Amino acid sequence: NRHLVKLVLPRNGFSTREGEVLLKAADNHVSINEIDLSFNKIDSKICKTLAKITNLTVVSLAGNPLEDESSIAEALEQNTKIRELNLSSCRMVDLTNIIHACKKNTNLVK
Repeated sequence: NRHLVKLVLPRNGFSTREGEVLLKAADNHVSINEIDLSFNKIDSKICKTLAKITNLTVVSLAGNPLEDESSIAEALEQNTKIRELNLSSCRMVDLTNIIHACKKNTNLVK
């Protein structure tokens, strides 16, 4: 479907593995530039996949148990296509690495 530009799939109980499959599927459909996987059961392991996705500019992982801030920071540094990333209500404690990554990723606006 060439007209599909956004996947909104919050609160579906998706695991990290299922989230990775959805990210890869979105990457295969170049028209999709936004994905919302908020409030699922996705952990920081998804960041390795997120770092490789080239067409997504808006990503919401809000409310997921993303505890490894360094993985998220690394994904932001590698994937400079992301302009908006929602990490609200995640279980992160130290945001130092993410703040440094945001300074390096100059395309990130929100």
